[in-house]
Amino acid sequence: MGWDAAELDNGVVRAVVVPDIGGRVLQFWLGEHPYLFVNAHLAGKLFSPEENWGDGTMASWKNYGGNKTWPAPQGWSGPHEWAGPPDPVLDSGRFKIIQQKPLSVAVQSPPDPRSGLQITRELTLEPGAAKARLRRTMRNISDRPVRWSLWDVTQLECKDNPNCHMSVPLDPANGFNVMYGPPDNPQLDAHNPRLLQIHYQGKLGKIGAASQAGWMAFSDGEWAFMHQFEVQPGAEYPDSGSSVEVWTHGPGVAQGVNFDVEQLRGEFMEMEVLAPLVTLQPGEESTADITWAACRVQGRLTSASPDLCATQPLEVERSASGAHVRGMFGVFAEGKLQVRDRERVLLERAASPSVPVTFDDDVPAAQGEVQVVFSR
Repeated sequence: MGWDAAELDNGVVRAVVVPDIGGRVLQFWLGEHPYLFVNAHLAGKLFSPEENWGDGTMASWKNYGGNKTWPAPQGWSGPHEWAGPPDPVLDSGRFKIIQQKPLSVAVQSPPDPRSGLQITRELTLEPGAAKARLRRTMRNISDRPVRWSLWDVTQLECKDNPNCHMSVPLDPANGFNVMYGPPDNPQLDAHNPRLLQIHYQGKLGKIGAASQAGWMAFSDGEWAFMHQFEVQPGAEYPDSGSSVEVWTHGPGVAQGVNFDVEQLRGEFMEMEVLAPLVTLQPGEESTADITWAACRVQGRLTSASPDLCATQPLEVERSASGAHVRGMFGVFAEGKLQVRDRERVLLERAASPSVPVTFDDDVPAAQGEVQVVFSR
């Protein structure tokens, strides 16, 4: 698209990282399917720090798309909050490649005097799988203590697709918090107290949740993309304890900003993961990982594990002569998916990230609990 970029390819998934626009992972593909929103109006464009800052309001932000790392909490009330975007260093500054291998690239930001941070982002594709690890490190390069959370923001393309959903596991005791937009936002489906479904309809809005599950997932009706991460019970998180947040983007005016101008235009959902707040003394650093996982599966995700996800969890109907099993799954690597009881394999299918796995089969009588198990 006109930028210098580092490309990674493991034969299953591909990614491009563009150092000069905030070290973004600008695109991520499973096969030939791209997941991330990319702002075509800004293709190949670079701006000076002064142009990226503009008047300091969000109206000056150049939203390139893709995935990036920011410090949280966001806000404009003092130096303990990150007043961005726009931001001429961490959001859109010229990062540099500090390490590159066939399946891995690491980029590093310039030192940022506002936050006191320097951020390093390392993306590594897992060999032979539709998975990647994004390792983010923030280092205090100032002469003062700073306290921040690593905040990752991934924009998922939803243009001309009425089936885009975000699935957010909830802690029933905490639920979720509407951070922007009306509490009765029609995009929010909160009937299940353990799983919030957000159906994209192009309306501006944001929620946060103190989710403890360690995953959240996007699907467009056919292709799924998941973040997996560690949640630290008892740790302090920004934004009223949010470990995850979702922003829905579309045309309209929010807090005086017109989101239909070229550099802000887009139809996408943001999958946002926040790490705990950490106090760093000068020279100290903190690291947190997110695993990306992709697959092809029909519908919106209802459950997930490190190896597979489900849009229809396994159902077992037992009878005197046997049982019938139903379910729909996606997997993140080549292998086999088995339906097992406590003693044996009842059913087995070949599995691939690019092909959904569906069960709607009669099986022998099951002994005890029945599970779906993936193996490579």
